[in-house]
Amino acid sequence: YNHSLAGPYNETNHTVFINDTTVPFNVNVSGESGSGFNRSYANASGSVLINVSALDNGNLTAGAREYDITGVNVTILNNTNGVNASYVMTNVSGKYWNLTLNTSNFPDGVYNISIVVNDTNGNVNVTNISNVRFDNTKPTASVSCTPATANSGDTVTCSCSSVSDATAATARTPL
Repeated sequence: YNHSLAGPYNETNHTVFINDTTVPFNVNVSGESGSGFNRSYANASGSVLINVSALDNGNLTAGAREYDITGVNVTILNNTNGVNASYVMTNVSGKYWNLTLNTSNFPDGVYNISIVVNDTNGNVNVTNISNVRFDNTKPTASVSCTPATANSGDTVTCSCSSVSDATAATARTPL
């Protein structure tokens, strides 16, 4: 190799291929604050934001090695593990992905959510969240008062009955 501008030089390029067999690691799933969805409190209703952060150490390219994720998919399965829907998450930046899931598109009930993270070499990490309850039906109740009409100073007796919420995570009882 001749550093002189006037002289010839010889250059040889070498390509190094890294055989990445490591699945993406450190997959974290959370919900937007107040959305009712995260991994420790699995009740969801309406539109909920699911956030995923994932890292991969398989690609040793400087500056990009932690973000070698090519895609994050979400699959919603019913309680018999039949697929109800699949979604592709949006890459927000680097290792962060998100999806707004509208639970009202599903019948009330218990679901399993599967988060699938892929890297550029096809390695896959599957993170499952089990027993997520989608409940978009408001509870119902009946109130009856005797007498039905009253004047100021009258005594009125009221009772609540027929309180029901078929898909509530916690059983409700009349007051």
